[in-house]
Amino acid sequence: VSYQDGCAPLRELLDRLFWLKRNWTDSTRKTMEQYRVTISKSHLHETPINRIKVSDIKAYLIGLHDDNYAHGTIAAIFSILKMAFRLAVDDNAIMRDPCNFPLSDILRNETPPVRALSVEQEQALLAFLREDTVGSRYYDMVVVLLGTGLRISEFAALTIKDVDFKHNLIHVNKQLVRLKGKVTISRTKSRRSNRDIPMTTAVRESLERMVTERKQNPKNHIIDGVGNFLTVTASGKPRTHSQYADLMHTFMARYQSQATVPIERCTPHVLRHTYCTRCIAAGMDVKSVQYLMGHANATTTLNIYADTVFDRVVENMALLDRGETT
Repeated sequence: VSYQDGCAPLRELLDRLFWLKRNWTDSTRKTMEQYRVTISKSHLHETPINRIKVSDIKAYLIGLHDDNYAHGTIAAIFSILKMAFRLAVDDNAIMRDPCNFPLSDILRNETPPVRALSVEQEQALLAFLREDTVGSRYYDMVVVLLGTGLRISEFAALTIKDVDFKHNLIHVNKQLVRLKGKVTISRTKSRRSNRDIPMTTAVRESLERMVTERKQNPKNHIIDGVGNFLTVTASGKPRTHSQYADLMHTFMARYQSQATVPIERCTPHVLRHTYCTRCIAAGMDVKSVQYLMGHANATTTLNIYADTVFDRVVENMALLDRGETT
């Protein structure tokens, strides 16, 4: 079977793509491999690439939708297929790319957008955490996430050394992820994710308390040569993404049971989105926000800009309607 003649199955094309993608981080590769498992269950996996038509790709994606796959998952799978068939076209193995169409041609994205906490919600959550017997353990963590926009994998990987009180900076240069069942240290999500984040007064105060508390725990779990993690369990091991999600679910359930200011959804990513929104509302330019967030592509930052600007337009129009603008 000749790849160059387009007779190789999609499986071989994906093998070639995955072998060539040396720029993927470990966590990205793990995610892509999980999506590939889904592709492997399709009859297209063993179909010669020169026999796969646009309608075949569309039918496959619609089938995923009908099987209740999330839109984000479908978009990610489509992205892999687009990269693969683009490679085949560039190699002259096939003449036409069967993925040369926007996903919106066939499917609507009905996923609710991530909504930042309002200022009122943020203040209510922090006030609750300060006073709650369970939530108070995580007050400083939430302050840091709200005041830095760190990805939870980046926060989990922070060591005492990364917290630079002398220069008032947090050095972000790695992430803690679970790969094939094993907790490991990985490169950041992209080159632009390596960054130094200035501390606000509130973030610095919280980090000072966290460092002091951490130094009282003599246990030091080493992962891939990295130790002295900032936040750890009683056994000295750093928490994983799923553990942070569980503890947030716990204190948010307590918050919801007594809150006067409802919060529909609060996750580490919502806290990150809230930070980005606050930066934009403060008048920061796109490049500055992109740097602080560690976005590889300014498009991601601009999308959040668009959402934030639209919300402000709606608020201003409401004021105008009530005759409150100057």
